[in-house]
Amino acid sequence: MSDQWLEEFLYPETTLEASGRKPLDFEYIHKELAKPNVTLSLLHHEYEIECRANHKIPYSYCSFVRHYSKYADKYKATLRIRRKPGEIMEVDWAGSTAFIIDRDTGERD
Repeated sequence: MSDQWLEEFLYPETTLEASGRKPLDFEYIHKELAKPNVTLSLLHHEYEIECRANHKIPYSYCSFVRHYSKYADKYKATLRIRRKPGEIMEVDWAGSTAFIIDRDTGERD
């Protein structure tokens, strides 16, 4: 009898699957977050719609984020790059691009 088995036996509601809620697909969430303009809020909204369609109980947004954060902590990779300030200019091209409106014509570029 392992500690994990004993804990699941004594506290079955603490496991994600035994709580009566639809289990979270962490791999799908992780993959979708890599796409542009996808947020945890959007993924939670889609998850809620899917749960209601299948007559399952969804996790609250707070629980959804907490469970995903525990999963994502395994994949946190960081790299420190030491540089002198002002030595190199770097531009972040992530996310949606900005647009410019021509003042005279009103055209959007």
